[in-house]
Amino acid sequence: MRKIYLVRHARPDTGPDGRLVCLGRTDVPLSGEGIMQARQLAAFFKDKKPAAVYTSTLLRCKQTAEILVEGLRHTQPAVRPVEDFCEVDSGLWDGMEFERIREEYPEEYEARSKAPGRFVIPGGESLEMAGERFMSAFMRMNHRGNPDIPFDDPALFPPEGDILIVAHSGVLQAFLCLLTGKDIDSFWDYYLPYASVTVLTQDKPGEMPSLESFGVIP
Repeated sequence: MRKIYLVRHARPDTGPDGRLVCLGRTDVPLSGEGIMQARQLAAFFKDKKPAAVYTSTLLRCKQTAEILVEGLRHTQPAVRPVEDFCEVDSGLWDGMEFERIREEYPEEYEARSKAPGRFVIPGGESLEMAGERFMSAFMRMNHRGNPDIPFDDPALFPPEGDILIVAHSGVLQAFLCLLTGKDIDSFWDYYLPYASVTVLTQDKPGEMPSLESFGVIP
């Protein structure tokens, strides 16, 4: 049996006032607080021995993953970026403050409030679509060697050993809904704080994992 650790990145730098932003694909680094969070999280992982580490291609995830790997005592696997582990594509809303979105897109904002998981952001995707993207990549990587599920990226899950994935709250919450059969509009039931750890357990490589715990800050 192995564990698959899903980590939400540490706090990003969204400005000095802590404004609420639809961050999406806007590529920002960790804040000073976020760097401290990642270092604290590294203490939790220091004695673990992940066989592989994967991350979203966005900087806030890559920085978190790099800090975690630097803190490992026994092994330092390469950090492998995976495009399909990126956050929800927020389209025209990307990088906008939520208050501005509410003012400039009142009808769409109202529609989103009624079906938050299924609403497709103008020019972007829905949370459900992002979860399906994440799930598809996860399945292809998980079923290594299965010719019916091709995956042209060499970053396949190793046949043995624990796995560490650093990604974003939205796409991880959507993935957990799909994994457990929860309605996508209830994704907030899987609330994931910054620098939190969600643990999946997998009896055999290739099998679908089960949820052990979610959103834990070690």
